[in-house]
Amino acid sequence: MKHQPSNSQAESRRILDRVSREAEASPVRVAAEDDDDWAEVWGKRIGRVLGPVLLVGLAVWLVLFAIRG
Repeated sequence: MKHQPSNSQAESRRILDRVSREAEASPVRVAAEDDDDWAEVWGKRIGRVLGPVLLVGLAVWLVLFAIRG
């Protein structure tokens, strides 16, 4: 006895197939492709500098707070 899929299962399968075909058809933009956008380039540079600076500053503050507290 073979199990036949219900209408909702068949509809779900059709939707998933269509989505997978559309995903394969449309090109996915990679971050490396956006290197010509000056705002994104400078935003990454600023973020890469500020991130570690803020991390070190917060670590120093935490140590000073713990010592004085």
